[in-house]
Amino acid sequence: MFLGFLRQGMLIAGFFDMVTTMVTGAILLAAITIRNLLSGRGTGLALLLRRIRGAGRDKMTEAPE
Repeated sequence: MFLGFLRQGMLIAGFFDMVTTMVTGAILLAAITIRNLLSGRGTGLALLLRRIRGAGRDKMTEAPE
């Protein structure tokens, strides 16, 4: 509802439709990002990358000489 009021207000104030679309899209992306960061989502990928890097280091140290 907030985005609807913001969009209409910007259109009435004389902003171009493309500008209002970009602003509302940026607000939506920011809201999704903040929600995911606060809920703990997105940490799975970081953990997976750490495991992969850690496994790569272990294999390098275990190689026979």
